[in-house]
Amino acid sequence: KLDTLMESAEKAANNEKVKERVHVLRLTHDHMKLYLDMEESVAEGEFGKAVEDGEQMLTIRDEAEAIQTGLLPNSPDWVKNFRTSLEWHMTKYQGLADRIDGTSGELVSMLPREWSFKEDPEDVGTLYQWYNDPIDDSWRPLDTTLYWEAQGLQDEKGWGYWGKAWYALDFEVPADQPAENLWLTIGAVYNDGVWVWVNGERMNFRMDRHWRLGYHDVRTPIDIDISKVVHPGETNRVAVLVSTGMPGRNPRGGIHRRSFLWEAKAEPTGGSPDRADPAE
Repeated sequence: KLDTLMESAEKAANNEKVKERVHVLRLTHDHMKLYLDMEESVAEGEFGKAVEDGEQMLTIRDEAEAIQTGLLPNSPDWVKNFRTSLEWHMTKYQGLADRIDGTSGELVSMLPREWSFKEDPEDVGTLYQWYNDPIDDSWRPLDTTLYWEAQGLQDEKGWGYWGKAWYALDFEVPADQPAENLWLTIGAVYNDGVWVWVNGERMNFRMDRHWRLGYHDVRTPIDIDISKVVHPGETNRVAVLVSTGMPGRNPRGGIHRRSFLWEAKAEPTGGSPDRADPAE
């Protein structure tokens, strides 16, 4: 409907001043459509398409900036490497695309968006080894491309769930898939702490830099070498324990970007994680 209204406004513009204002609305409209398309592309695991959407957004931003500063976000050079900028996210999306398009590796399996989820307010899941438990009715389905507050995990006052919670997924690896150089990438996790088990073994992974020492960056992919613990031709289990702190001005928690399995040809873009020997 908005597309139709934009076309009507463009046809009705009858002088240069009005045409310019309508054109600014067109730029804003197209920019938002590209943003939504980029987010959906990431959710579907189409990371290369997300980068293309981002490039078109940058072109629109430059055009709007030439009309008047501040009409749309336009990152100065000193901001472009900051982790909330569009440019920074495009770099991460390109790194994800490289992992599966033959540049750094080949896609083995794009894992489903929906995993099983279970809150752990009493922090007993590790003690009772929930990472090995059958997935029964005590678990609920949850989308892993959107933080959990946006999926209804809020109290009656609107405060999001905080504390510990688990994600779990049973997945297959083809019998003819070599286990060597097989990696699991978890797209990104809003967290104050994150732990990963594969087939009952707690995995090591490199914690990307974060402004809080000891925390994994909440927008950076987690790369885990699972070659020593995965079982091709069988059902495998990945479990992720996420801890979040008391809700603040921007409460978010949980896995919020698509995860996948891939066979590595080179180290993941953005850094070399630890080899994923089972943690002691």
